[in-house]
Amino acid sequence: MLNDYFRQIYLINLARRADKLSRVLWGLDREKIRVKVMVAIDGADPKNHYVQNRIPAGAYAYYLTWRQVLEEILEVCQSDKTSNKTVKFLILDDDIILHRQFSSLFDKLINGLNSNWKILLLGATQHSKIDKIKHKIKHEIKHEKEISTYHPLRTDGSFAVALQGIEVIKDLLSLIDPLCPRYLDSDVLRTLYASPAYIGNCYVAFPNLMIAAVD
Repeated sequence: MLNDYFRQIYLINLARRADKLSRVLWGLDREKIRVKVMVAIDGADPKNHYVQNRIPAGAYAYYLTWRQVLEEILEVCQSDKTSNKTVKFLILDDDIILHRQFSSLFDKLINGLNSNWKILLLGATQHSKIDKIKHKIKHEIKHEKEISTYHPLRTDGSFAVALQGIEVIKDLLSLIDPLCPRYLDSDVLRTLYASPAYIGNCYVAFPNLMIAAVD
């Protein structure tokens, strides 16, 4: 069960999008997944002022929201009695849709995954061919009930990101500077994917166990 594997699961949602929250909670409840809802900073709120030099206000607000989530996770890690090297967290957006075989595929994914993983994307937007970077967990993909992984290369998407270890949290926080607007997925996360300590320790579930709805 997802809640047994992760110390906490966070769900980012804009307060004005109660419709999206209701829809995603319904889908998560079907899989008995419990989440902590984090109210996102709203880039459309005229009371908020953002640095506008390279990314839209919404993307910058999301960037800052992730910073808030990571700061809370860091507090949890610092007070947690469990090993900070293996403590795991999952951060979700409110537009995710779960694979219809989610539970069984997730179990297979975790049972075959390198236990030293640092970042695990349960879904992603991929910009390079997967067939050249895909590797097996236990067997090749032959039907929808089997799963594999690949290492993120030209990969975007931050709608279903799992993190393991307090050092990963600290590394991410060091890259999120409120005075330096960046895209969370294509700038911040990609920076870690390509760094020496992370190469080979970041994975994407294939097929995706979660996708982002477009509406």
